Amino acid sequence: MKKWKKGLLVLIIACLCVGMVALYTQMLPILDDYGRMQIEQFTSAVLVHYKREIFTSEALTDWIIVNRDEKGEILSIEYDMTSLNQLADQLVYDAESTIYQVQLGHYQAKDDSRYERVLEKISTEQGVVGRVPLETALSFPLLSWLGIQIPVRFKTMTNFSQEILTEVTDYGINDTMVKISVRVTMNQEMVLPFFHEIYPSEYTFPVALRLVKGRVPEVYLGGQTNE
Repeated sequence: MKKWKKGLLVLIIACLCVGMVALYTQMLPILDDYGRMQIEQFTSAVLVHYKREIFTSEALTDWIIVNRDEKGEILSIEYDMTSLNQLADQLVYDAESTIYQVQLGHYQAKDDSRYERVLEKISTEQGVVGRVPLETALSFPLLSWLGIQIPVRFKTMTNFSQEILTEVTDYGINDTMVKISVRVTMNQEMVLPFFHEIYPSEYTFPVALRLVKGRVPEVYLGGQTNE
């Protein structure tokens, strides 16, 4: 092969490589957004599942303590923070253990529910693996006929932490709404071909709502408070 042909071939290959790198770089923001959405859906589903199991409504009256005076007026609102923190710690432990087992590929369904079947399926793939259609990544719908999908693997890392949030607000003319929420924070990792990113994630969901008759002192009203 003549030298100029070899040079042309090398140039074409180099241009193709540069073009592919540029194209992949262009797709990364879309893959990043799509990946975050999928891993957050998975993690949120696990957390909500254990929230429903652990924070039962039967204990609601024990968590929120309303102190009244002789006339029945509200003096103060207190919370059983010992019990709430124990339950929140259990929530974090169960969720973290489940996610860890799923990512290792060791999780086995405990029953035939859809939730358990989905976790076992994810476990067989040794992690949350999303597949982004090429036409979505390129924002070019005409490529949908190709059926090409880009694999995106996600990992939820350790370092889970939790905190209890309380909120007291006026509700109607002479009622008060008391809300208790749990905020769970963690680091999550998204792994793409030739790229990975670690970012903090935060999930907040209510675990108790109680409507209290009467108005509370203004000192208790306002936004969420860390306990």
